[in-house]
Amino acid sequence: MQTTGNLGLKKPDGTDIVDIADLNGNMDVLDTAVKNVQDHTVDTVKHITAAERTAWNAKASTAAATASAAGLMAAADKAKLDGIAAGANKYVHPNHTGDVTSTGDGVTAIAPGVIVNADINAAAAIDATKIGTGVVSNAEFGYLDGVTSGIQGQLNSKAPLATTPQQTTADITYYVRTDGNDGNNGLANTAGGAFRTIGKAISMIPQKVNHAVVVNIAAGAYAEEVILKGFGGGGTFGINASGTVNVTRLSMQENTIQVTITGITATTTTANAIELISNVWTWLQNCNVTASAGSYYGVMVYGGGAVISGGTYSNKTTSIWARSGANVFVVGVSGSGSGYGYLATEGAKIGGSVGTMSATAGISSTQTGGIIAFGDGVVNPWGDNTSSLRPISWATLNANVSLTGGAWNTIKYNNVTTNNLLGLNASTGMFTSPQTGWYNIRAQGLVLNVPNTQQVQIRLLQGTSSWIMDVRNSNGSPQHILIGGTALLYLEAGVTIVPQIYVDSALMLSYGLDTTHLEIVRVA
Repeated sequence: MQTTGNLGLKKPDGTDIVDIADLNGNMDVLDTAVKNVQDHTVDTVKHITAAERTAWNAKASTAAATASAAGLMAAADKAKLDGIAAGANKYVHPNHTGDVTSTGDGVTAIAPGVIVNADINAAAAIDATKIGTGVVSNAEFGYLDGVTSGIQGQLNSKAPLATTPQQTTADITYYVRTDGNDGNNGLANTAGGAFRTIGKAISMIPQKVNHAVVVNIAAGAYAEEVILKGFGGGGTFGINASGTVNVTRLSMQENTIQVTITGITATTTTANAIELISNVWTWLQNCNVTASAGSYYGVMVYGGGAVISGGTYSNKTTSIWARSGANVFVVGVSGSGSGYGYLATEGAKIGGSVGTMSATAGISSTQTGGIIAFGDGVVNPWGDNTSSLRPISWATLNANVSLTGGAWNTIKYNNVTTNNLLGLNASTGMFTSPQTGWYNIRAQGLVLNVPNTQQVQIRLLQGTSSWIMDVRNSNGSPQHILIGGTALLYLEAGVTIVPQIYVDSALMLSYGLDTTHLEIVRVA
C-alpha cells in the first residue's frame, strides 16, 4: 500500500482489501492538519505580515554603534550619559556686566565666571593678573581695544605683565661682552653673567626710566645697529664703552630722557653713521666716525638738542649736520676729509668751539636759515666770532718782482700771513674759493720808476673773464705808481681767481706790507 508524500495518508492499491481503519486514520490526519491551518490564520500574534517583515529588515544590527554606522549603545557610552547632570542642556549665558570695575586706566578687577562681550566693551584695558577663573572667547577678545583674533598670536608672544616691569623700580646696570651670552641675566661683568649683544641689554630696559640706567660694553666688535627709541621718564640712560668698541651704527629716536653715549665707534660705510632724531637731549662723548663714506654723514641731528664733545668725525659728505631746528653744541672735536666739517640747515644752530675740524669744501656752511656761531655765541653768522670759519686770505711779497713789458703778469703774493680754509696758493698766485658766497677782493702793488706816458693796469682773472680794478698813467719823469682796486664777486665753491698786473715795458714790482698786498674775505 502506498502513502502520500506530505501527510502520509494511506493509498490502497487495486488489489488491496479496503480497511475501514485506514480510511478513519486518514481522516484523523486531515482533521488535525486542517485545524492547525485554521488556527494559524486567525492568530494575530503568530502571523507575520509583509509590513512587519519590512520593518524588521530595516532595524540596526546588534553591533555597537560607530560614528558612521548605526548600532547598539556601548556600555561606556551609557555610563557617560548617566554621569550628565539633570538639566545640563538648559545652559543660559550669565551677564557679568555689573562685576567689571573700571577706572581711568582700565579694568582693575573682573569677577570669576564667564565674561560676555558687554564686559569687554566696558574695559579700556584688562590686567591679566586680575581676571578671575573663567572663559573668554576669541570673539570677545576682539572687543578689547580693537584687537582682533588675527593678531592674537602677536599678543601671545609678548612678555607677561606679571614678570616684565613697565617702569624702572631701581638703578640698573647691565654688562655686555663679546664672550657673553644673551641667555645670561646681564648683571655681572663675566662671561657667565654678561649679555652678548647690546640690543639684548637695551631690550631689558622698560620704556619708562625713572632711575639711572647704564649699559657697560667691553672692548670688541659688535656687528649690530644700536637703537634707542622712545625712552621717557625722569631718569637717565647711558651706554659706556670700555676700550675700543665698534658697532655698525647708532640710532637714537624720540627719547625724552638724557641719553649719553661714550666711546663708541660707528663703522658703517653704507649709511649715516650716527642719527639723532627728535631727542630732547643726547650727549655723544668721545665717539668716533672715521670710515670712508663720502655720500653719507658722520652725525645727523634732526630736531631736538645734542652735545658732541671730543671724538673724530671724518671722511663723510658732512662730518656734523644739524637740521630742522636742531640745537647742537660741539667742543673739542676733530676730523678731516669731509666735504663740510659743520653744516646747519632748516633753522638749525651749531655753536661751541670749532676744535681742529677741517674739510675739503669748508669748515662751515649755513643753508635755508641755518646758523653756525662758534666762540662767544654771537647768533649772527658773520659776527666777529666767526672770522676763523670763513675764507680769509692776506698776503704780501717777500721780495721785489720783475714784470714783463707788454703782457699781463700774475702777481704771486708769496708771503702769506692769513689763509683760513687754505684758499690761496702762494706758489701759483691763484685763489680757489672754499665756499660759495660773496667775496670782497682787494689787490694792489707799487710799481717802481714807471716812464713818462706809460700805463699800468691791475685786474682779476676768472677763467676767460676779467675785472679791471684800476688803470694809472705816468706823467712827466719816471715815477712810482701805487695801483690797486676792490671787487665784490659772487663765487661758487671751487672757482679760481688770479690777480694780474700789466705794464708797457719791463719794470719792477716792489714789496712792502703797506703798498703791495692781497686781501680776500668772504663777506656773505
